[in-house]
Amino acid sequence: MAELIEIDRVPEIFVMEYGGNYYLVRGAAYLDQILFGKEALEIPILIQSVNTWEEVLLNWENTGGSMPWILNPGIVERMERDNCKLTTTSFNA
Repeated sequence: MAELIEIDRVPEIFVMEYGGNYYLVRGAAYLDQILFGKEALEIPILIQSVNTWEEVLLNWENTGGSMPWILNPGIVERMERDNCKLTTTSFNA
C-alpha cells in the first residue's frame, strides 16, 4: 500500500526516488534553481526512496502540483552535495 506523507510536514523541495529515477514531487517553483544550480538553495531538500510508482503519484497529487518532474541523477547528486539534504532517516514525516 502506498504511503501518503503529510504535506505540511514536508520541506519545500521533495524528491522521491523510484526504480533508479528521481522525481520532483514538490518544489516546481524552484525548478530553474534546481536545474541550473548556480548557487545552493537555502532550504532543506527531502529525498526519499519508495517501492512503488503509486507512492510517487499519491504524494505528487497531495502537493497539488503538475506531473512530477524527472530529474537527472547528476542534478540530484549536486543537490545532495550543495544543499541541506534530509532523508527518511533524518526526517520524521
